[in-house]
Amino acid sequence: MTHEFGAAGAEFCPLSDQVVEYPRHVIESHYRVAGLVKHLKKVLRGLPINVQIKMIEAASAVGMWKCLRHRIRSQSAILVNGRKICEGDYSLDEAAESIRREALRILG
Repeated sequence: MTHEFGAAGAEFCPLSDQVVEYPRHVIESHYRVAGLVKHLKKVLRGLPINVQIKMIEAASAVGMWKCLRHRIRSQSAILVNGRKICEGDYSLDEAAESIRREALRILG
């Protein structure tokens, strides 16, 4: 297991020997987001936007509220400016393209 969650400027907490205590789906989610961040850097290069990524656990109070508010029925979803653009199992290309389209829509 690697000792870093850092990717493409994203600030993830360093992993330590405690990583074995995390559920596998949590570790996989972090790696999936790290991969998406790397991919987004390529896709969004040159656009005048700032991207902020937040991972919210669905079982938390905020997570439950977001799931209800945005009608999220799976463990994974992407929201841009409060609008759901991807949910469930999505490829990096699909997610990045959806985010790029939404960014261009917002920019006008």
